[in-house]
Amino acid sequence: MDIIAYGGTNSISSPQTTNVYLQDYSGSVITKQNLLDILLSEIWDERDGDILRHINNVQVDITRLSDNVLIDQISDQGYYSIKMSCEDSDGNVGTEFWQTKQQSLFTDYIKLLVRTNQPPVIFINDIHIFKLSMFNNSIITRSDLDNQMVYTVIDDRDGVIQTNILNVRIFQIGEQATAGTNSIDWFYPTYPDGTSGIIFQDVVETEILFINEIGEYIINFRVTDSDGASTACNIPICVYIT
Repeated sequence: MDIIAYGGTNSISSPQTTNVYLQDYSGSVITKQNLLDILLSEIWDERDGDILRHINNVQVDITRLSDNVLIDQISDQGYYSIKMSCEDSDGNVGTEFWQTKQQSLFTDYIKLLVRTNQPPVIFINDIHIFKLSMFNNSIITRSDLDNQMVYTVIDDRDGVIQTNILNVRIFQIGEQATAGTNSIDWFYPTYPDGTSGIIFQDVVETEILFINEIGEYIINFRVTDSDGASTACNIPICVYIT
C-alpha cells in the first residue's frame, strides 16, 4: 500500500505556493531536514505505522526553478520545487501529499517560495506645510503628525503595521538656544576623529516633544517589523500661523 504523508501546515495546498523565510533558520540556510519538519506532520504506512520524518527515511529533492537545477539546501531567496518520497518495508514508494486525512492534494511536489526579510515601507502623504491655528490649542503633537503624514506602513511579512507617537520624532531647526521644557536633547556633530562638540554656527537641530511655534522642522518616522528590520525617513515641514 502506498505511504500517505500528511501536511504539517495549512498553507500547503495545491496549487498554492508556500512562503518560507530564510531568517527563520540557522545561518539563513534551509536544509532538507528543515523541509521535512515544516512541510510534514506525519508519514503513515498501513503495515509499518508511523515512519520517522528524517532524511534517512525520506528522499528530499530540491529543484531551484530559476535554472531547474537540483540542490542540496536553500540559501537564497527564490522559487523551489520540493519533492519527497519514502519507501516502506514492502518496497512501496509514496509521494502523494495530503493536507488532511480526507482531502488529497493530488500532487507529488510542493512549490516553495523562499524569501529574505525586507524592511517595512512607509508611505507618506505629501504634506509639508502646517497651519498652527488649525490644531487644538495651536499645538501640533506627534499624534497629529502621525495621523496626517503617514498614509500607511506595509511589511512583506507583518502586513499593515499600525503606527503611533512612538514612531515619530520632531527636530526643530533654528538658532542655538537654551533648552526649555519642550526640549529633549541636543544633537551635536561627530567629527571624523571620533570627537564631538558644537559647531559654531546658527543652524542647529534639537529634539522637541511638540510644535507650538512657527518655523522649520524635520519629522523623523521609524518603523521596525517583527523580525527587527527597520525603516526610517526624515520629512521637512514648515509651520506658519496665518
